[in-house]
Amino acid sequence: MTHLPIDSRTDDLYDALTDALFADARDLTPILNRFGVTDTQVGDLMPIVRRLHRSMVRVRPSRHYVYRLHRQLVGAPVHSHGMIARVRYLPPRVQIAAALALVAGAVLIVRRRHRLHAGLVEVHN
Repeated sequence: MTHLPIDSRTDDLYDALTDALFADARDLTPILNRFGVTDTQVGDLMPIVRRLHRSMVRVRPSRHYVYRLHRQLVGAPVHSHGMIARVRYLPPRVQIAAALALVAGAVLIVRRRHRLHAGLVEVHN
């Protein structure tokens, strides 16, 4: 493969070729002619783009993701529905850590109250 210069025109060529291959175009000659390149100049790129196209899986984003993305793009505040909703969208490891911290905090509070209650009972007796 003859190396093409790295510039915006080369980026446009790669973009056009990728779009054409993703659209299942069979004849890339019009694109090559438009950019003034030959098959040999982009020959090594085509198998990579074809493999990329085959490996990509179409994913439908969740409504929540679309809502948040739209709000972020237009600069509107994203409404959160409380602490549980915020934790729910964290990675699993962070969720586990948050749950452990919550349980540890609750245990400490209960132990402290138990000690205070036990101390008051002793003083009272």
